[in-house]
Amino acid sequence: MKLLLITPVKRNLPPVGKFILICMVSLFLFACQKEVVNSETIIAASATNSVKNFQVSESGVKLLQGNENMSAIYLRWEAGTPNTYATFTIEAALSGANFSDIIELGTTDQKNITLSVKDFNHQMCRLIPTGATGTIELRIKAVFGKEVPAYSNAVALRVTTYQHFTEYNKTQIMYIPGNFQNWDVASAPKIITTENNGEYEGYVNFTNTYAQFLLVKSEKWDPVKTYTYIGAGKFGFGGSVFSIFGGAGIYLMKASTNTNTWNYTKINTWGINGTAVAAKGTTDPEMSYDAVTKTWNIQLDLVKGDFRIRANNTNAISYGNTVKDGCLVPDSKGENFIIEKPGHYNITINLSLAGNYTCNVIKNVSPTGTN
Repeated sequence: MKLLLITPVKRNLPPVGKFILICMVSLFLFACQKEVVNSETIIAASATNSVKNFQVSESGVKLLQGNENMSAIYLRWEAGTPNTYATFTIEAALSGANFSDIIELGTTDQKNITLSVKDFNHQMCRLIPTGATGTIELRIKAVFGKEVPAYSNAVALRVTTYQHFTEYNKTQIMYIPGNFQNWDVASAPKIITTENNGEYEGYVNFTNTYAQFLLVKSEKWDPVKTYTYIGAGKFGFGGSVFSIFGGAGIYLMKASTNTNTWNYTKINTWGINGTAVAAKGTTDPEMSYDAVTKTWNIQLDLVKGDFRIRANNTNAISYGNTVKDGCLVPDSKGENFIIEKPGHYNITINLSLAGNYTCNVIKNVSPTGTN
């Protein structure tokens, strides 16, 4: 048997071909070397560019409107090397949320920042109901060039917020003294013309079955500033006392000095209505009334969408929201409340102070609403 031997044929590349091959191999080796060098550089830079030793000047702050132009807290931290350029963003979240729902308090290229009472309160009212106390966590997000962001340690802070209170002049106030509060003008509930246009409104809690009252544009009894009921939904002078026939309860009261007319609507329920309501039924999910805080409250699941807070399951009286002095407030002419992130929410509305209505829409940390 003979073995068939195959002898490789030796071919000589022309000089041009050898040159091209050498160039291709050199470029490949250079690219590999460059990639390795860049990887090592990134690893070294990431190790150096960190943010640490984050400190907050206070462990707890009580924010007050009278101090709104003063400093609330001072924050400082360490990061990178002396010549490193970075931007730092202060992030805040409710304690226990693990920064899943954050708000940003500001961005700086310095390694410290001071937050004023007014600005800090505006941001905190997005996490903590106005006038309430809660615990948040703060941290620093550092961005060094195009690198992945680095984060500082988290610091807990106890915060008490406030709702901005608007003072109105005497011409914008109308008192409602009556038999439900011993006819005392000074302590009587008020209705307000917030735009000083002669259109007054406010919510009054009539605590007796058959309420009677007068309208007084003064802090004390004055015959030329005391309006009486003159019939046909009108008020003026020389008439009788006003009467409420709907029984005890909370009423929306309106009066116009432009037309000398008045009207009232009893509030039987407040509820949540809109596309954001997860569990839809024939009636709005109903809010409960807290007589101590004078607020209406509800906790419920919401999905992405919008809603309004409305009375008596109709659109006749309903509130969206607007921003006043940096705070969210209910507004009958306002835009719908918007929900971007589905979850379990705590919604509160306070209509006890005419001209200073308040509301809160807070996403709870846990599904049960307990933090």
